Amino acid sequence: MNHHGLLTRALSAHSALTPADHDALLMRDRPAYAALLDVPAVSPPTSMQIVIRLLAVTDGDRDLTTENRRITAALARLPTAVVLDGFDTLVERRVNNQRTSGTVRSFLFGCPHLEDLAVAHKTRLARLITHALGRRTVSTCLHFFERKDARAVRYVRRHILRFAVQPDVVADVVRFVFGRLTSTTRNDGPIGRYLAARAELSKGAGLPYNTLRGIASTYHRGAPRHLVPRLSASLKVKRAVDGATATGDHPLVAALKAYLDDRRPERWAVVEAAVTPVAETLPAIVAPRWAVVLDASASMAGSGQRANHSLAIAVAWWLLLKAKAPRAELRSTGDRFDDRGLPVPGGATALAPALIEAARTAPDGIVVLSDGYENQLGGDAADVLRAFRALGIETPIAHVLPAFTDREQVAERSPLGPPLLETGDRDFIVTWLRLTATLMPAHLPALLRAVSEGGNEA
Repeated sequence: MNHHGLLTRALSAHSALTPADHDALLMRDRPAYAALLDVPAVSPPTSMQIVIRLLAVTDGDRDLTTENRRITAALARLPTAVVLDGFDTLVERRVNNQRTSGTVRSFLFGCPHLEDLAVAHKTRLARLITHALGRRTVSTCLHFFERKDARAVRYVRRHILRFAVQPDVVADVVRFVFGRLTSTTRNDGPIGRYLAARAELSKGAGLPYNTLRGIASTYHRGAPRHLVPRLSASLKVKRAVDGATATGDHPLVAALKAYLDDRRPERWAVVEAAVTPVAETLPAIVAPRWAVVLDASASMAGSGQRANHSLAIAVAWWLLLKAKAPRAELRSTGDRFDDRGLPVPGGATALAPALIEAARTAPDGIVVLSDGYENQLGGDAADVLRAFRALGIETPIAHVLPAFTDREQVAERSPLGPPLLETGDRDFIVTWLRLTATLMPAHLPALLRAVSEGGNEA
């Protein structure tokens, strides 16, 4: 696969880079490979694999200052579970150069919720700390924690506490995971509750389920079986919804929902004010001539908590595409429009005719904005695409599929190729990069450079 194909795959939400792909990108263009860490469209597992390789491969030309900045920023925003899995991989592969050791220590000892990690992953943290410091250094630090002379303080600071945001917490955590801590001054913290739960299980309320279960099986074998689930912390998080509007909606989507509910001029003014700052965050490319197919069927209007959700996302994307690609042309599946040229939803979904009309203009690419519920001649749009290819029409097509959550099931829908799920509760740049990768892969390297450099011109 060529360079552009590998970069496109790195941004995909559907196909991950293989180990061979990672190695090829690293060898071909290490700076561009490292720059992927700055791109929000790259998935957390892929970002962590990039970090692993940048730390493990030490030969060749490297801009260590830039790479270290990118690694630090990436680790800070990645899910902690993904980072710990990546560190485990470094341990398994015995990658323990000075840079790796510093990276692991900086992340762990600077972690703002280190106590929570300690009680949930006690053995794991002990293994990672041992890998980063070495057995002899760990042993010496544990011994010196009990002393207050200048030599001991300097030694512990050099190896551990210089990375710490909260030195007292870090000192307790290190002693805790190695079984050297019997008491703490923070009795209400996770470690304090862990220690107290050994004597009285109820004192561990709020600790993770597996942690409490381990304490109960070791120190309270006669405890009622229902007690641990009742005491343990719940980790389930759902999207908060208030009436018809999700509280996590992006401001542009929220403004459009309000406008579509009641198409008054003052509400449109709010939409216009929201479009420009969002468009300015999207790196520009050579102005393409894209055709945009917007599904204006009744299903896009939704109902209840999802009222106007899909249509608001689709219209948001049309407004952004018009701002970034002024030559874009709109094709709607409906025939009703308001005073501002925006579709009024109604009727069945008929994407096929709109696709044919879009293709007749020979655009650089076609963007489909649809929830994928093709209920008029179901599957007809897919047949049209197959006919396009049979006739030698290779116009690239990207399907932006509005959804309420990332976990939404699309099996009952009819996406045109791998869909680009858009939930409307996050920045638009993720889908913008994936959209560009699908329609204009040759421009992707320049686009990634613009994102990495913090600009919006590619």
